[in-house]
Amino acid sequence: MSASHEAGITSGSEEATDGRIDPVPMTKSGSAPPASTLFCPFCGSAYRLQPPPPPGEHPFHCHHCDGRFRAEIARPLSPAAEKPSAVDGATPPRNGATAAEAVPTPPMDGAAATGAGEPPIIPTMTDFADAPIAAPPKAPAQRLWPWLLAMLFLVALLGLGIHQQAWSHSRLIETIRAWWAPQRSIGWRLSHGKPQWIARRGAPPLLAISLRLHNGVLFDRPPPPIIVTARSNDPAVEPVTTLAMLFHHPTLAQLQQPEWQPPDEDRAPVPAGGSRDYLIVLDRPPPSLADVEIALH
Repeated sequence: MSASHEAGITSGSEEATDGRIDPVPMTKSGSAPPASTLFCPFCGSAYRLQPPPPPGEHPFHCHHCDGRFRAEIARPLSPAAEKPSAVDGATPPRNGATAAEAVPTPPMDGAAATGAGEPPIIPTMTDFADAPIAAPPKAPAQRLWPWLLAMLFLVALLGLGIHQQAWSHSRLIETIRAWWAPQRSIGWRLSHGKPQWIARRGAPPLLAISLRLHNGVLFDRPPPPIIVTARSNDPAVEPVTTLAMLFHHPTLAQLQQPEWQPPDEDRAPVPAGGSRDYLIVLDRPPPSLADVEIALH
């Protein structure tokens, strides 16, 4: 299609003739006056008329979409308002389009027609800029370290449980237990020798038992109380249980006296990690002695 579309539109049964177009004033009826350029209301094709069509209900026939329309609905433009893009570039025609295919304008509701409805409020960019920004989610690698610590803790507990016999008797553990626990026997190692009978002049023999105490903690402390239980072979004889007194190497002459005169008890502190030898004496053991049990109190 050429830029001017000359002779491209038919007015009634006559072709539009060439000539200069003069603007026509607005009519009293309010309809759009004819102009030098008309647009088809169906396909938008532009036509230049020379001369302008006479006023009135003059029919036009579009050669592109085969639509028929009047000048009042042809959207005329004056020559001063013409744009080359609107005049020279025509919209491609619609094949087989008719006037009945034109889409009518949808009716407006009451609120929109009267202007009572308020338009929706769209937040500006400043509203979004002032809004707090949520912290981005952490990467999975940053949330993995708590699980690793938990696994290491469980493995450490399992190892401590397996090697309980190795660490539970260490000097540090026993020192902590002996410091806070009320039992005084914690951290002591007791080893004793075979009981020995010592004959006395004019008196029953004595029973002497040698023993060694080892202090397994990290501080000096006195020896703990020791319980001695002597049992007889005769079931009718009750076991003899006594709180033994510790002596540090009494002389044999003292032990052989008819009347046992025990020396002062040795309560000197045993050094940390050290050992001391003691002697336990039973001056009245039960007859027919079977065994002797020594325990820390």
